[in-house]
Amino acid sequence: MKYFITAVLLSVAGFVMANSPFVGRWINPSGDGVVEIYQEGNYYFGKLVELIPAQRPDGSDFIDDKNPDKAKRTQKVLGLVNFKDFVLKGSKLEDGTLYDPKSGKTYDGKMWIEDGKLNVRGYIGFFYETQVWQRQR
Repeated sequence: MKYFITAVLLSVAGFVMANSPFVGRWINPSGDGVVEIYQEGNYYFGKLVELIPAQRPDGSDFIDDKNPDKAKRTQKVLGLVNFKDFVLKGSKLEDGTLYDPKSGKTYDGKMWIEDGKLNVRGYIGFFYETQVWQRQR
């Protein structure tokens, strides 16, 4: 009986995690990037899965040339995990970091959904900026 209860609880937990409203593809406000938010265990991450345009005018890939870590400046931006280690607290994702490859800066972050849109807030100290992202259809 103990194994049956454990199996049921794990199934329910898997169903709840798979149906998180945060999981999915979100388009940034400028429309030039799509981040796919996914869950691993209790943490949420976001990976750049589309860039518009997909390449530079010369046909080369966009690279993370503003990364403060010089060893990472040749990595491709497409596929980059730029939302890291968010945890669900109530109805918000908190305590994670947001990396902006356009500037090479990392911000503390928080995310929540309001009216079907993803609010992404980045902090530096007491200063913050909130962007509203659209779900990709």
